[in-house]
Amino acid sequence: RKKLNEINFFPVADGDTGDNMAATATAIIENATEQPTVEETLESIANASIMGARGNSGMMFSSFFNGLFQSYQNSKVLNTHHFAEMLKNASQQVRSSLMNPMDGTLLTVVENWAKLVENKSKDLTNFKTLCHEILMPLKDALHQHCQYTHTNSEKILDAGALGFYHFIEGFTKAIGEENPSFRYQSQSVAEFNVPSQDHEFSGEAPKNRFCTEALLRDAHIHPNELQKFLQKWGDSIVVTGHQHLQRFHIHTNQPEKVFQMLQSLGRVANPKVDDMLRQYECHICKNRDVALLTDSSADLPMNIRDRHQIHLLPINIHLNEHHLLDPYTIDSQNFYQNIKKNKQYPTTSAPNPLQIQNKFRELSQRYEKVIMVSVAEKLSSTYGSAKQIAQDFGNIHVINSKLTSAAQSLFVHHAAEVIKNSSSALPEMLDEIREAHGKIEFFVLVNKLDALMRSGRVDKISGTFANAFNIRPIIKLNSDGKGTMHGKAFTKKSGLMSLIKSIQKQMADRKASLVNYAIVHAGNLEGAEKLAEIAEKILGSKPLYLGPVSAAIGLHAGAGCVGIAAMFSK
Repeated sequence: RKKLNEINFFPVADGDTGDNMAATATAIIENATEQPTVEETLESIANASIMGARGNSGMMFSSFFNGLFQSYQNSKVLNTHHFAEMLKNASQQVRSSLMNPMDGTLLTVVENWAKLVENKSKDLTNFKTLCHEILMPLKDALHQHCQYTHTNSEKILDAGALGFYHFIEGFTKAIGEENPSFRYQSQSVAEFNVPSQDHEFSGEAPKNRFCTEALLRDAHIHPNELQKFLQKWGDSIVVTGHQHLQRFHIHTNQPEKVFQMLQSLGRVANPKVDDMLRQYECHICKNRDVALLTDSSADLPMNIRDRHQIHLLPINIHLNEHHLLDPYTIDSQNFYQNIKKNKQYPTTSAPNPLQIQNKFRELSQRYEKVIMVSVAEKLSSTYGSAKQIAQDFGNIHVINSKLTSAAQSLFVHHAAEVIKNSSSALPEMLDEIREAHGKIEFFVLVNKLDALMRSGRVDKISGTFANAFNIRPIIKLNSDGKGTMHGKAFTKKSGLMSLIKSIQKQMADRKASLVNYAIVHAGNLEGAEKLAEIAEKILGSKPLYLGPVSAAIGLHAGAGCVGIAAMFSK
């Protein structure tokens, strides 16, 4: 896996082909089961591969297994001739799953394997003999057809092609063994021209930034039509599966648009969005040896995250029967309007341990040190999970921001500035970051209490009464990050002024100056812009940013809410 990551330059140099193929193979090992018939066993493998397919190479890997399953249907026997036909059909399945098939990749290895087996199966009826005899010619074909010139005229094998060759090696070793070892690892990696770990990556930054994948259950669209549908949103498109269970892969700059459209075509599940620009920077042009990671409770806009190369761990959003990732697959402009049309109110959940572990592994391998700033421990299980998982890594440090949304964003921005400017050792750097504790306040003007009643934070009688008389509560985060009642307003204008007055009072009580502030909203851009206009006049500066509130806060505070977070000098 590690070696494949190091030679991963196609379709982008994001260094994850080994991880993706290993994840797909692991999903098959853990989820596929041996069934009474070969056909049922192949179906189990195919479905497990769809569920676990990751990345471009993992998707092609899955297409191969789906091709095997579909070509075996109605077969009564399995001999070398039938096996050759199955491989031929599987190779065709892999090719058809790609919008723009590229030779010299995993596809070429599958097709060469199918051709070699077809030729040899005419004379050989023994599976073990057949598979062993074609291994060396297949290796020669790999070198001949799947190498390309890298920097300084260096010849490099395609990572996906090499990975699939190692799969064939393992399959060949297992054939004919009474008790095959499924822990077998290829020992022939050193035979290939694989750069060492400190190999200098090169290549251009990805044109389509987000590597986007998901399952589509009970789809109302054929895989071929889904492939065509996705074409307008990006490239590197792969679709594998069948009518009832499909998995797609696409590189796109608009994952939120892709997911918005797909929700009408089936049930979206198991989404994965990788920021390939951030991965590219990890390999080629990271601006420092300390990575900064936060979860998407912090609604720091992309341009600021890009400026500081901040990594993001998305929160899970459950919308009807769809599984989404905030902010990547959420259309913030229409999100709260669309909620009104849904039967069920959306819910949120923290990143699961596997999501955290995968992100930690990725960053710990690329940086000397990793600092994660999490949402308040009192609001989410994210901090506890991250803190525990970080113990398995020697270079990851997790900080409880005790904040959320724009307040957490100001904390993260402060951390980014410390990392950028500090020449101190890590302990002093962490202490300097933690100095932001107690210096940040967050106030939210709630438009309607429906969401707070739904979550149980406000009882129905009080909430109904407040709504009837247009009472708009102002919520404040306490020292642990939990929301508490701070005040109330009877008009939108007075509510906005109350937010500014709350900031002014903090400055007076603290005898401190304003360092920075940010304004967020839940589908209420007009209100946020009005607040920014007032704030600039009274506070004397523009906000660090004005943007959509994180879904975690927006769903609980409700559509129409407007918030302001401020950081003070003390």
